[in-house]
Amino acid sequence: MTGGWLRRRRGGRHPCAGRPPPNLARFVFLDPRARRIYRDWDRIAHDAVGSLRAETARTPGNTDLADLVGELAARSDEFADRWDAHDVECHRSGQQRFHHPAVGDLYLD
Repeated sequence: MTGGWLRRRRGGRHPCAGRPPPNLARFVFLDPRARRIYRDWDRIAHDAVGSLRAETARTPGNTDLADLVGELAARSDEFADRWDAHDVECHRSGQQRFHHPAVGDLYLD
């Protein structure tokens, strides 16, 4: 019953009702805070597009994924340019660098 208390507190509505579900690519390309948070924004953006391209090849009938790609391409020229490059990436592990406004730079493995 995770989140039940929050729905009750908000009058029975789920906090994300009426909004698209959270998504890394959507955040990276559509939220201006992403460039401040990700110290390696360019790499994160490249990897996000590559991962989406690999997943669309793996699941060609996934309409939710196709809708996400369409949304991002329509709303972000940066995404559209990267998508048109046809780069495919598999998720890789490694250090990620973030900037948190209260504590500063974070380096997470």
